[in-house]
Amino acid sequence: MAQIAALLRENRYLSVELLARRMGVSPVTIRRDLGGLARQGVATRVHGGLMANDVPPDDASFASRYRQQADEKGAIARRAAAHVRDGNTVALDVGSTAVYLARELAARRVTVVTNSLRAAQTLADGRATLVVVGGYLRPGEHSLLGPEAISVIQKFRFDTFFLGAGGASPRGVTDHSVEEVEVKRAFMRCSNHTFALLDSSKLGGGIRAWSSPCWRKSRLS
Repeated sequence: MAQIAALLRENRYLSVELLARRMGVSPVTIRRDLGGLARQGVATRVHGGLMANDVPPDDASFASRYRQQADEKGAIARRAAAHVRDGNTVALDVGSTAVYLARELAARRVTVVTNSLRAAQTLADGRATLVVVGGYLRPGEHSLLGPEAISVIQKFRFDTFFLGAGGASPRGVTDHSVEEVEVKRAFMRCSNHTFALLDSSKLGGGIRAWSSPCWRKSRLS
């Protein structure tokens, strides 16, 4: 249970399926441990997994990240939007640069599917058709995660997926949250093309948690 509790402090929501795979034990064993953590009052059992109780209502760091490299993120968003044609179906990831791209796409005649509530809010009053996947909310990032989100994503075929990440190196793209990685992989599997939305602060940086060198390494060109 200690290992699960440590993962929960990092990821806020953990699914039974993912934990069983990660720890090499049966779902029955995981459910028993999740029940123990719930009885200790450190988490709440939810459908398919466990949610931390002490999640903050918001993460002020997002506003700070949104303002950092603002000109660079705006330029990346404009370049990304140039790869989208009217009528396309686009998958949009979470992150501050994704919100800049949402601003560019809001007035376009496209369909945008996203797990980012921040991006969705930006797109809500525009001309683009907006689809928000379901799932559990990750506070701070305001992303929707878990098996429900993946189930919705798998119903689509996307022309392009715009991926956000915590960092990138020659070994691949990295992120802080294993649950975020699962959703990104689902978007990639359902997309014809993937572009990574990475400003210069993400390149070569050390990311302290989850990495996925198997992600397709794509860049705007």
